Amino acid sequence: MISRQKYGKIAICCALAASVLCIALPFAALPAGANSGPGFIPGTGGTGVYPADSCPLEVESELLTFNISGYPDPDDMSGYGSTVTARYTFYNPTSEDVTVGMLFPFGLLPDYAMWTDESFSDSHLFSVTEGEGGVPLGYNYRISYDYNYGYIDAYFDFESARAGLSAAPIEHGVLSYDCPVTVYTCTDAEASLVARFTPTYAFYTFSDGFYSVTGEQGVVEVVINYGESLYFAGGLPGDLQFFSRTYAYSGGSGGLAAESEDMPVAAPEPSDTTFIEFIRGIKPQSMEGVSDADWFNYIVNYMCASGISYSSLWGIGSRAMYAMRWLEYELTVPAGGKIINSVTVPVYPDINIDTSPYSYDYLYYLSPASYWADFGTLTVRINTADYLLSNTSGLEFIKDDGGYTALYGGLPAGELYFELCTSAQPESDNPVGAGIAWLIFVIILLAFVPVMLVAAGLITTIVLVRRDKARHAKHDGSDGSAC
Repeated sequence: MISRQKYGKIAICCALAASVLCIALPFAALPAGANSGPGFIPGTGGTGVYPADSCPLEVESELLTFNISGYPDPDDMSGYGSTVTARYTFYNPTSEDVTVGMLFPFGLLPDYAMWTDESFSDSHLFSVTEGEGGVPLGYNYRISYDYNYGYIDAYFDFESARAGLSAAPIEHGVLSYDCPVTVYTCTDAEASLVARFTPTYAFYTFSDGFYSVTGEQGVVEVVINYGESLYFAGGLPGDLQFFSRTYAYSGGSGGLAAESEDMPVAAPEPSDTTFIEFIRGIKPQSMEGVSDADWFNYIVNYMCASGISYSSLWGIGSRAMYAMRWLEYELTVPAGGKIINSVTVPVYPDINIDTSPYSYDYLYYLSPASYWADFGTLTVRINTADYLLSNTSGLEFIKDDGGYTALYGGLPAGELYFELCTSAQPESDNPVGAGIAWLIFVIILLAFVPVMLVAAGLITTIVLVRRDKARHAKHDGSDGSAC
């Protein structure tokens, strides 16, 4: 039987051991290769074709082909040409010809395409064909403002996304095709032109420059430099004022600019245009071919979503990169007959920059198949000379000289995801991230060391006090035992 004295010593040791374990265990549990998380440059997912309305057509088979001719270079996208082609064999089981409107959403341009020259366009990679020989079929290139920023991912919802499509210009306050636009341009190469006004929804303001809010209640200031312009659509602010601003520079090659006092000036001689002409002039190259109605609706929805009546043209251009992009066309399948229909669009992977060499993640949304009356087989072909590192679709890919192929009877339970790399075993390349993760753990744990020591002290004190009381009770007989 353990004596009280020995029991007290054991309790003290246990308390101290528990304290040490509380401090040490988190370090032991921390993996040796701790990392702050994967670093990547986001691309964009892809999806298949949807019927615009419910229809009786069945998909006998789908061949999904990824032609990976190369990987994106964020510094130069001009030669990029990797695509995905969805080739469908449609069957019409009815006794009448069926004409179906088709919608093929394929998402935003990726972030790394935004870093390239404004003249970047990938529309030459679009195609829609009909028949075994691939006869070109007419289509419309469309965009819609997407509140999910144009991403196609596991949470993509076709019905919500298509709600932004409208064949006609939507009505919105003073904005219309024909509403007047007054243009003020800075023609002074020696000074900037500053405009101050109170924004309201009685007019909309756009500028080559950038906006800031002054110290006065609700007043906005916009600065435009030589050659830049300021645009008022639908009317002019009643309190519009102009100033000339020059800058004096401090000494040294990198001296800071010191603002001089703004000098009031008369309004420059304006020019006039219409809103439709104005927005045609600011459409980026990547949106060439998009209708006036879609571009107008996109800008109106952008302004509504921003909740303000003024925007820089840079803001509109950058947000246009977040548009949901669509190919729209019609297909007629004869009664009791079959037809082959193929759609090709560019494919943009996520770039994993934490591996050496980089690896590339591709996502393709397979759920459109559920919109058809029936779906047969799915074949996925990846044409690449590189390595397939992983996939999460449940498909079993077989490698051959030209790439990888998987066949599935029906649809996998999920979306198609796979990762490619020029190396079969890319190395992790994020030592900085690992070091930061360790530093964060150490800081957090060190913050708890004093708490653990105090807890250990309290436990030890309690054990010692109880032991002394027990000893005292034993010697004076107060515990009821004989002396």
